[in-house]
Amino acid sequence: MIRSDAIPDFERIRELSRQGRLYFGYGSNLSELDDTIAGRGQLASICRAFVPDTALVFDRYSEARGGGVLSLSEFPGGFVEGSLFEVNAWNELVEKEGVRRGNYIRISLPVLIRDPSTGICRQEIAQSYVTARPEGFVKPGGDYLHFRRQGRASHGLSCHDLDLAAAGEPGGFGGDRFAIFTYGTLCRGESRARVMRTGPLAEVSLAEMKGVTLWRHSSGEYPCLLEADPAAGKPKPVAGDLWTYRADGENAESLSKLFSRLDAIESDARPKIEGLRKIVISKLDRNHSVDEASDETRKHIEDLTADSKSSEYRRTLVDVNCHGRSHRVWTYFYCGPMAGLLPITSGNWRKYAGRWDESLESDSMPVEDRA
Repeated sequence: MIRSDAIPDFERIRELSRQGRLYFGYGSNLSELDDTIAGRGQLASICRAFVPDTALVFDRYSEARGGGVLSLSEFPGGFVEGSLFEVNAWNELVEKEGVRRGNYIRISLPVLIRDPSTGICRQEIAQSYVTARPEGFVKPGGDYLHFRRQGRASHGLSCHDLDLAAAGEPGGFGGDRFAIFTYGTLCRGESRARVMRTGPLAEVSLAEMKGVTLWRHSSGEYPCLLEADPAAGKPKPVAGDLWTYRADGENAESLSKLFSRLDAIESDARPKIEGLRKIVISKLDRNHSVDEASDETRKHIEDLTADSKSSEYRRTLVDVNCHGRSHRVWTYFYCGPMAGLLPITSGNWRKYAGRWDESLESDSMPVEDRA
């Protein structure tokens, strides 16, 4: 059994990313690596990872596979869990994915990798394959789906969203509920809290996050979340609200729309799948090779990395504590200029601003009971 829960070597991963040799697998390769490509030393498993703002889809018919084949589709707020691999040669992957036959194309995309020492996911740029020209939902064949499920299980990955995709249903949150951690103006009682209630909200609770520090922006109007400097000592946990949403059926699409709105508010300009697909299609139409780790590929990776850093805030997956339990959720980190930032040593924006309500310290209540 292949497991993708190894502790990441981030320096090695970053170097592989720069070389265009970091590969994200989410479908057929997960079930076939043991005795095919990996067995010949062309791929080596590294660790588990997530592609943000995506969902699994079956969106192209394959006669050889007897139905729809798996790909990635843009889905703000969603994520696809898969495995990272080191690529030693691309030629067999190119052939297997049918790149020259126009079946799949290789794209560079952001991946999130959990740092077990902090519970915070770090972003790198990896290579993966998506269908070249999607056709809409195509039901997968039984054998094909069976091997996709088998492959994910062999890596310790959930099949929840795979099964939703096979039924043509929306999904991308790994379960029927998903949450967002807020620590400033999106918290209850703050100026933008009403935005949080526009999604399929189930409940809201107090929560805290460790390994981070809270700062006041130079404008004084909102806080900034940063990773703590280990050399500076252990800071107080940052306090905030955990907004838990229903993510089943039509609620998944409603929740995705909320994330699009939040990204606009927070100025998170991370590149999305459809835009990345169009870039590569354009290159193919001009007969440029995108199969090898060429100088062009490396330049594209550098551009994507720069684009990610240009956002004022960056949404990532983190671990937060709520009622004694750890939850993997989204939150926003500050990426803007550091000049003028002032520390909020209490880690509590509402207390700092003099707007703390003692009633917030009670346990979770149904959404309809809250102001």
